Amino acid sequence: MVGTRMMGGQTSYLPLSVNMAGVMPIIFAVSLIGLPYQFSIMFHGNATPVGRVLVTIAEYMQPSSPNPWKAVLGSIIYTVLIFFFTYFWTAIQYNVEDISNNLKRGGSFIPGVRPGKQTKDFLDGVISRITIVGAGFISVVALVQWLGPRISGIPSGVRFSIIGGTTLLIMVSVALETMRQIEANLLMKQYGN
Repeated sequence: MVGTRMMGGQTSYLPLSVNMAGVMPIIFAVSLIGLPYQFSIMFHGNATPVGRVLVTIAEYMQPSSPNPWKAVLGSIIYTVLIFFFTYFWTAIQYNVEDISNNLKRGGSFIPGVRPGKQTKDFLDGVISRITIVGAGFISVVALVQWLGPRISGIPSGVRFSIIGGTTLLIMVSVALETMRQIEANLLMKQYGN
């Protein structure tokens, strides 16, 4: 929580989101997992030696592989990529030094933390801890569409990839953003009257 001094001695708190990267890590991870298969098509698939190697690599990287060991390896690779891209995206989007300097310039503070380097270190620690929880959450959500049918015994021909984890994540984030905008408009109308 970040405290901000307001008129009248009140302090308001700005909550931090658990998943600050959104769906971008999943999109990047899916793109990288699909690259070997795309390159194998360029090399004519199983018709050439390079194509066969790329098809084999693609089979080991897919969480949806019919072979259980390949699916486990693909799930691990997918999860590692999601964690990597979650940290990468968060590092690109949130510069804790700028946030610390902006808080200091604006006369804001974090209760119990001194402005400057201590605020930067505190924010860096909080963002790192939040990012690991967020990356774990979106990894679970992204893997549900492949692991759910395996665990529940649904035949491989019947998959619920239409409404997968990523789709649900996007729908929920759009709904939350819509609610935030409605609340902001209602609040503006309340203060306008």
